[in-house]
Amino acid sequence: MRLLLLLALALSAFPQTPRDDAYTAAYNLLQQKKWVEAEAAFQKIYSQDPPDLRGLMGLTEVYAAQNQFPRALQILDAEMEKGKPPLLLKVAWGNIAARAGRLDDAIGLFQQLIEAHPDNFDLHMRLAESCRLKQDLPRAIEVWEKATRLNPESVTPIISRAIALDQVGRKPEALAGYNDVLLLQPDNPVAANNAAGLLAKTGTDLDRALRLANTAVSRSPADPNVADTLAFVYLKRNEPQSAANLLRPLTRSHPKFLPLRLRLAQAALALGANAEAASELAAARLLSPSAEQLAEIQRIHSQLR
Repeated sequence: MRLLLLLALALSAFPQTPRDDAYTAAYNLLQQKKWVEAEAAFQKIYSQDPPDLRGLMGLTEVYAAQNQFPRALQILDAEMEKGKPPLLLKVAWGNIAARAGRLDDAIGLFQQLIEAHPDNFDLHMRLAESCRLKQDLPRAIEVWEKATRLNPESVTPIISRAIALDQVGRKPEALAGYNDVLLLQPDNPVAANNAAGLLAKTGTDLDRALRLANTAVSRSPADPNVADTLAFVYLKRNEPQSAANLLRPLTRSHPKFLPLRLRLAQAALALGANAEAASELAAARLLSPSAEQLAEIQRIHSQLR
């Protein structure tokens, strides 16, 4: 959704020119957050050749990156008023509108563009993301499904839809989506992790859950959420010692990650290590637990003897 992606598209949409070095230099200034220098560089590129949209879009991103969204949209509006704007320019406007929180405007534009370009995969992805940002997950799910039909080999709409299905409680469909991702990318850490969690919750295939959780950990070893899923699988398999062995060093390296504290407390409780469980619960209470996490803290505490 970032306009930076559109800058790359703009670069490929125009023939190579002697200004390419200047564009690359301006883009590097933008990446380095040297706003004043980047603005001047893109302004110069645009003034020298207005039909080359790279300068305009770069200038727009300089403002958007600083949350100056009205100014960015004003520039795009002025350009579009000059004549029939190309699709790339309209998409840039919708992208900025979404980032500015004008989600209804962005959704309306992307829907309008899809009506004119019904087979455009990118437009479907942008519409779905705008719906997600608006918290309209049912509609986002529908649009991601259409995007998958347009490009069955793309993992992004499949996993995005699966995550949304998971969030709205449609767990069997979510698991099917994660499985579809794993058919395309067997080592995808997000799909492997989330599928492992769902399998563990239902207890339907704990052996596969363990394999998937280990796959996720091997692909994302620094992610504490993935380690938490593996520990959860161990507990579901009645292997609290394996869970504790995994979690103890992680609570030291991630002392403020509350889910690990709760999971270690569960493992310690299962091992009869009540003092360790109580210590982890006390640490968890200091980490601003959610209502659901607080209920779990109280549940574990009630079982301490």
